[in-house]
Amino acid sequence: MRRLAFPIAASLVVGSVVAATSAVAIAWALGVSPATLASLVPKSVTAPVAMGIAERIGGLPALAAVFAVATGVVGRSSGATCSMRRA
Repeated sequence: MRRLAFPIAASLVVGSVVAATSAVAIAWALGVSPATLASLVPKSVTAPVAMGIAERIGGLPALAAVFAVATGVVGRSSGATCSMRRA
């Protein structure tokens, strides 16, 4: 595990950046308002943290919380589906 610590950490950082960037880029291409874009940026953190970040960068805290919860639900559902297929 220690031998793989750096590749795992690097993968987590790259994956997080790609997830946030791709979500904002797609929303921007679809013509979403700047406040909604700012609310979408912190979607991969917990709802309270997302609300604080969104408020600081000009987003809507309630919408950021919705995005964070939805991201968690979809991620958990996807993980549960994949693990059930292997069993």
